[in-house]
Amino acid sequence: MIGLILAGFLIVLFIIICWRHSWGVCTSKTDLTGKTVIITGCNTGIGYYVALDLAFRNARIIMACRNAEKANAAKEKIIAETGNKQIVFQQVNLSSLQSVRQFAERIIKEESRLDILINNAGIMHSNSLLTEDGLTTIYATNHFAPFLLTNLLLDLLQSSAPSRVINVSSHGHKIGSIRFENMKCPMLDDGNRTYANTKLANVLFTRELARRTEGKGVSTFSVHPGFCDTELFRFMPSLVQALMTRYPLMKTAKEGAQTILHCALSEGIESTSGEYYSDCKVSSTSAKGRDMAVAKKLWEVSETLNSQVLKDSGKQNKLKFLVDTNAAISMIQYNNDPSAKPTLFKLLAANGFTIDTYGGKRLTMNIGMRQDFTWTFTIADMKIPILGADFLAHYELAAHMNPRTLSDKTMNIHVLGTPTFHSTTEISVTMCHGCKYLDLLNQLVDIMQPFKAADSGGHQTQYHIRTSRAPAYSRS
Repeated sequence: MIGLILAGFLIVLFIIICWRHSWGVCTSKTDLTGKTVIITGCNTGIGYYVALDLAFRNARIIMACRNAEKANAAKEKIIAETGNKQIVFQQVNLSSLQSVRQFAERIIKEESRLDILINNAGIMHSNSLLTEDGLTTIYATNHFAPFLLTNLLLDLLQSSAPSRVINVSSHGHKIGSIRFENMKCPMLDDGNRTYANTKLANVLFTRELARRTEGKGVSTFSVHPGFCDTELFRFMPSLVQALMTRYPLMKTAKEGAQTILHCALSEGIESTSGEYYSDCKVSSTSAKGRDMAVAKKLWEVSETLNSQVLKDSGKQNKLKFLVDTNAAISMIQYNNDPSAKPTLFKLLAANGFTIDTYGGKRLTMNIGMRQDFTWTFTIADMKIPILGADFLAHYELAAHMNPRTLSDKTMNIHVLGTPTFHSTTEISVTMCHGCKYLDLLNQLVDIMQPFKAADSGGHQTQYHIRTSRAPAYSRS
């Protein structure tokens, strides 16, 4: 029995060793002196080791990352290890299309060439948080951001030809699908499959990009880096993270970087532009990953949606509202118009101060959910616009502190907020002394009291109403 167990163990060990030896390794000796490379999400994981390798090859590297502290720490570490001081950090939030556009504008203004663009950044989680553009966070980061960034920098890539674009995908794309049901926001949340859907989008985007840039000196490849132990799983439940990071056939981040490096550096692979690579060689995709009709439509939809979002954001004033459940009413700021006169209605703050009001203004807002919200705001002498309890209750929205989100439970949509240093306001409505309406209300005290249900009668009849959900007032 012991001999059988030992034999079985040795067979498994042999299979693991053979499997690991089949992993591709980049053998290119290419020197990148005078070349410029942009890598997104490279302050840690696979992207970091790609940046480290290219720094050893004397490339000028632009680290496109969101977290400035982590990016600068990674930058200094790379410089110290390689001696290459041509490492630059440029901040970009890939979940914001406006941030991507601003990043691209800086690159076009400051850089004379771009030889390699590596769209490496990606996230994996199963929530349905929406960005400021009304897109699911995972689709905005994994597909729309690299699509927009590549298109904005395409002229620079073509003028630097021969150049390359590498889109980091995954074998997970094989269970993905592209959904076009809703043309305003076609990438609907699909639970745990959403990540796979975005990776399929990467494969299709790469194929269509290759078709559109054929003969223009730009080669593009999608890459499966392998099943790697990286921070990609940081948004997953802790149990899932523990299981994933202990998988015996998982690659290290350095090993996962090899196929990306192969596609960025190897000579003679230009004829395979548009293909999908795994372990440093062309690999097969799912049938959906070869559907050029869907690839073309995905490009057109992505192009339209990007243009519409940016067009809409240009029209808006981009007001930032403080979500305050202690404020009885919603307000916008008084603009110091000398012709405006204070009304009889005053606002009473928790500290006892009264605040003048100047009438109301009806606004239609897009706060990142899949509908516009119309509301009449009180114009008040305030420092910051406020979304108060009246607005939140009317639209059945709930504010959460951890994470800082505004949620529409009826549609299962969540919008990320940002921390604020404004204290809570606890604002209520009052009227000035001597106001005839106030005098009338003082005479009718009963109507100002909370409603109290009448005592039940003496009968024994009871009524029961079947419901399938909690009462509306109890939903959070």
